[in-house]
Amino acid sequence: MKLEELTFENVHPLIGSSFHATVADRGAIDLKITDVCKVMERVQSPRLKRQPFSIFLLGPADILLNQGTHPLRHDEMGELTIFLVPISKRDDGFEYEAVFT
Repeated sequence: MKLEELTFENVHPLIGSSFHATVADRGAIDLKITDVCKVMERVQSPRLKRQPFSIFLLGPADILLNQGTHPLRHDEMGELTIFLVPISKRDDGFEYEAVFT
């Protein structure tokens, strides 16, 4: 799947599944999709080709991915390069957000 093909409707059913990332000196880690939310619902810009949405991910507690673009793989969506922003440290791991407009 191409990044521009991602929509709220085709990602929302994947809550609970994971993206897989490879981290230097660590190997493979999983980033679990914990939520998918619509954003900017009150803004209807004609230049946007899809309803903006965010994907929230939970990664391991012992490694923080820096804000930036990361190559990820998902069993259903395939290989994607996604810009992740760490948004919180929880007891069970680091939480990230990816926003799609």
